[in-house]
Amino acid sequence: MVYSINRGGMKMKSVKKQKGLSLIELMVAMGLGVLLLMALTTLFITANESSKRRSTSENLDEVARQVMERLSHDLHEAGYLDPFSSASAAKSALDLEDPHILAIYARQKDNLTGNLKEATTLGKFTNGQVVPLLGCNGDFSGSSRPSLTQLATCDGNTLQVRQSIQMGYQTVTPDNLKNQTPSADGKQRPSPSLTSKEQEKSSLSGAGKDCIGRDVEDARGLVVNRYSVRINNGIGNFGCSSSAAREWQSIIEGVEEMSFRYLITPANNTPAGETVNMSESTSGREVLKYLPASKVEDEDLKWASVVGVEVCLIVAVEPTDRTREAFFAKVQPNVPTCARQAGINATAAEAPFAADIARPEGNSRLYKRYVQVISMPNSLYLP
Repeated sequence: MVYSINRGGMKMKSVKKQKGLSLIELMVAMGLGVLLLMALTTLFITANESSKRRSTSENLDEVARQVMERLSHDLHEAGYLDPFSSASAAKSALDLEDPHILAIYARQKDNLTGNLKEATTLGKFTNGQVVPLLGCNGDFSGSSRPSLTQLATCDGNTLQVRQSIQMGYQTVTPDNLKNQTPSADGKQRPSPSLTSKEQEKSSLSGAGKDCIGRDVEDARGLVVNRYSVRINNGIGNFGCSSSAAREWQSIIEGVEEMSFRYLITPANNTPAGETVNMSESTSGREVLKYLPASKVEDEDLKWASVVGVEVCLIVAVEPTDRTREAFFAKVQPNVPTCARQAGINATAAEAPFAADIARPEGNSRLYKRYVQVISMPNSLYLP
């Protein structure tokens, strides 16, 4: 309201200002504030969940990376034998006048099937006591510690989602290298490509150690590492035992499933007594099928037929802050598995996985499946 007042010829105005807001204006302002607050809260929750899922996913990747790295290292080493470390190693790997050695490189089954334990150079060197690779659909039987004097066997053939695998190879030079006699010409002693145990004691290379960092004890420098998954307090743990360690030891937790399919190369069908035409042989250059461990035993050359391994992992971890989030159970009610679809050709590289399975009750972890094919260079006998 405005009033006009005349004083001494001057005209003055008095303005009565409005005080406060009307009820409608107040309600509108409060409503807008509430909407803004709700929007900010939703944005914060979404950003927090996204950040937690991203960090948890990174943790999943890290667990899988460590497992794949361990398996890749040993599969790349599997079957390695330094032919320059001793006369017996040279004879087992380089004596091409021996029909058995030629048959190993050609995978000539007619000259190998009589003694498949010695169908590899490592098996030949150890008289069939150590081979490059063995696997089981579940666990190995007997002691958890792999042997350097006897091949392991499996505890049943039922296909499981937690499987076991072991790799054998030479990792350091023999203990008696200095005492070995010179070569036939009398001019030089063996010249190994591997380092000695003494050299590796002060090294950080990892050579001369087993899968859990213990020194290799074998006088020939051989080691066998065995990997498996065990459940501890409801959580899957990836771990190993070795010929140098007495007990299985956990390496990293969060691995719920671990299964393998083995890449099979064809055997050479050249009859015994005939010369193998290596240029026409497809052995080592072709993969026929992907088989579980129990089916590898049905092949002509059994484990000597394997040139690579497909590894499948199911990794499950909780948020990095160790809180149990119902959010993961909502966005992932079913979780992946490494099992293959029943009735489908599971020996093909592209064989589909089985449908996701129901999440265990009370489980709030995030799950992810990882698959990787790892070659075995020491089993690729290419002409």
